[in-house]
Amino acid sequence: YKFPTDDETVAEVNKEMNELMPFAVVGSREDVKVGETCVRGREYPWGVVEIENELHCDFVKLREMLIRTNMEDLREVTHRKHYELYRRGKLKQMGITDDGAHPVSLQETYEQKRAEHLAELQRIEN
Repeated sequence: YKFPTDDETVAEVNKEMNELMPFAVVGSREDVKVGETCVRGREYPWGVVEIENELHCDFVKLREMLIRTNMEDLREVTHRKHYELYRRGKLKQMGITDDGAHPVSLQETYEQKRAEHLAELQRIEN
């Protein structure tokens, strides 16, 4: 994934973030005591990695880019690539294909599959 640079309002920030990839992200649900303060982080024998400290981890940058700056692009990419591939695969498993030349009606396909199923049940009973 590359952050989009075609929108002038976020192009400069996105270009900078694209140059920082890959991000180094550490996650944790635990609070760790560092000095007198508790921070979200992960404790190792050599020290503590603080999740919210940009010197330790790119989590803050990544969160900013995905959630605040590029949420709409993330939604579009998710829908266009991932959901469409999933949807097509599921429809193909059901025997529904759309080659573009012959658009398929889901209602017609459902009725056809139901008729085939009922015919199979009738054949088994006899």
